[in-house]
Amino acid sequence: MARIGLLEDNTRIAHMCATMLHYAGHEATVYEYPKKFFQQVLPPSETLSSSSERACQLPIDLLILDFYLPEMSGLEVIQALQRNPHTRELPLILCTAANNAEVQRTLQMFPLVRFVAKPFHIQTLTNTIKISLAEALERHSSV
Repeated sequence: MARIGLLEDNTRIAHMCATMLHYAGHEATVYEYPKKFFQQVLPPSETLSSSSERACQLPIDLLILDFYLPEMSGLEVIQALQRNPHTRELPLILCTAANNAEVQRTLQMFPLVRFVAKPFHIQTLTNTIKISLAEALERHSSV
């Protein structure tokens, strides 16, 4: 079982995805807004651009995020996560209906980010989660 974060502003999609993940054996936490996500995931003293190297236990093992979000785009969320030492290694899955040049550029900039197109089959999403977590474990153990 993995602790999955869902950064999705469409409550209907978020609830459906969380329910499917629950039935697949995962624990899912839904975050509607990027700023609230960062407030809940990072320690209170941390900011989006923190460079503190202090140990931090994240409440999630993996984040699934949409590309089009209120407050900031999926690209901006990914960039903020990559800048922060506490979230730099967090496996990410971009799950969006958008499959345009902007999304493709994001995936090229961040080759470790996985992509699942909406609409998706639950098996596709759970396989991608499994692969992402295995790759993160492999990267972590080779350090």
